[in-house]
Amino acid sequence: MTLAPLLMRPEEASQLLFMVRQLTREDASIVELVAAQPAAGTSTLSLDLAILAAEEAGRPVLLLDLGLPRNAQATALEAANLLRADPWGTLVLPAPLGGQAFDVIPIEGTTLMVSRRLPPGFAIGEPPPTVEEFLRQMKALFDWVIVDAPAPARSFDGIIAASIVDAVVMVLVADDTRAPVADKLRDQLVDARANLAGVLLNRRKFYIPKFLYRYL
Repeated sequence: MTLAPLLMRPEEASQLLFMVRQLTREDASIVELVAAQPAAGTSTLSLDLAILAAEEAGRPVLLLDLGLPRNAQATALEAANLLRADPWGTLVLPAPLGGQAFDVIPIEGTTLMVSRRLPPGFAIGEPPPTVEEFLRQMKALFDWVIVDAPAPARSFDGIIAASIVDAVVMVLVADDTRAPVADKLRDQLVDARANLAGVLLNRRKFYIPKFLYRYL
């Protein structure tokens, strides 16, 4: 099975990553996608962006899944027989995100890697890194870190992470996400002092004006 994006086109990913680096710092490389509501397609868009980023990157790209406790990204890739058997290594989240250890697992045939959280009782043998240490580690190891964050209704980790990462992209569902829900997420991100880089509108439909139907 070949790993290919489902929703995002290469030009869209390139434009988004270019915009992130233009709107943030030159070394910006940690981008979070977070939705205003659950089931908005954030995980699919995060995986697509990570796939396309890895195709152009000079170093490995990490898809960091903050969703608990399911490890949905790693589970789905493993079910598709796309993960290598042995982890590349084990890293630890900073204390504000729980200080939990996660394996970094390479995806076959790519320079893309995915995180898989280890059980809470997993002994790491040292204190969790500070936020600054964690960011330095991520930037030293990976060209891009694409953070798949849960909607606030499921976990507040996405809002906490938003204050840490280089840039945040809000995911909204066309014709479904209500304005007050989107406004609430925006306000939460602003309060967290997140660097809000833009909005991804998922499941957008293109309607044909009525006057064009007579030509169809």
